[in-house]
Amino acid sequence: MRYLKNIVVFLGLLLITNIGYSQLNGIYKYINNDSIQYKVLLTYREDSLGDFLPSIYTVSVKIKDSSMLNTIKSLSNSDWLKLLTNEKSDWAANLLLYNLYNKDATRFTVIRTRDNWISRRKNEDVEYWRKTFK
Repeated sequence: MRYLKNIVVFLGLLLITNIGYSQLNGIYKYINNDSIQYKVLLTYREDSLGDFLPSIYTVSVKIKDSSMLNTIKSLSNSDWLKLLTNEKSDWAANLLLYNLYNKDATRFTVIRTRDNWISRRKNEDVEYWRKTFK
C-alpha cells in the first residue's frame, strides 16, 4: 500500500512538472529572440509651463496575439528567470520586462542586438530582475 502511495505522489509531481514545462515551452513561441519586434521610444512629459520635455526612453514590444498579453503578464518570477537564462528567449524576455515594468531603456539606444547586450549588459539586467522578483 505504501508503495502505491509513493507511485501516486511521484506521478502527481511528474504531471505538475510536465504541465508547467509545457506551458513555459509554449510561451517560447511568443517570447523568442528570433521573432521579437520592438522599438525604443523617447517619452515626453509636460512641465508647468505647458512645454514638453524629454523624459525617459521606453521599450515598446509588438505582441502579435493580443490574447497572449495576459498570459505573458501572468508568468511567475521563476518563469521569467528561466526565460532570461535561455539562449532562445533571453533577449526577448528582457525587452518584454523593460516594457512591462516601464523601466528606463536608455541603454537600448546604443545596445541594439542580442550579442551586444550579452557582452555589455546581460549579467547586470538578469541580476536586476532577480532582485526585483525577490
